Amino acid sequence: EHGVLRTEIKNLLKEGLESKFHKQIERVVDSREYLSVNFTNEIVKTYRDVIRLVNSLLFEIETIKEEVFFYDFYFLQLLKLEFPRVYEALINNRYLFFTLKSDNETYEYKTANEAWESEDSLSRRRMFQLDPNNQADPDEGDIVTSFKKYLQDNQEDLDLTEYDQNLITHLVDTLLTV
Repeated sequence: EHGVLRTEIKNLLKEGLESKFHKQIERVVDSREYLSVNFTNEIVKTYRDVIRLVNSLLFEIETIKEEVFFYDFYFLQLLKLEFPRVYEALINNRYLFFTLKSDNETYEYKTANEAWESEDSLSRRRMFQLDPNNQADPDEGDIVTSFKKYLQDNQEDLDLTEYDQNLITHLVDTLLTV
């Protein structure tokens, strides 16, 4: 069943987008880049989901297709399809969840303690830390990111299971590493 739905997504997207996107469509729809998870299989469960995903993606990409990295855009559309309130929170509050890395080109998570800290203040503080990657001290356990804290604190309001939280976290991790 999953293979049939993925094939339909690929066919409909190829019909709606120029050929320059076709290889990217094949790659992202069948992707298993993060822990062998195929996000399409996890989120798209019915033919109705296929139609909703494709229609949303084709509508929203129309004015930005020359500026967008299709792989990321597709994953964001999956997130929006299944978890629209989490998607909205990410878009509307991205500065609470993410900060630019020192290369000023890629993003990383903010810790829960850093959520309200400005980019300038945070980058200055991190510059002078002994550990520039802001990694957890092995003796202290994992650092809780502001995004993970958001998911945990709003689990009931967002109607998220623990599995949903893990899926969302893996999806966002993939967006940050691709």
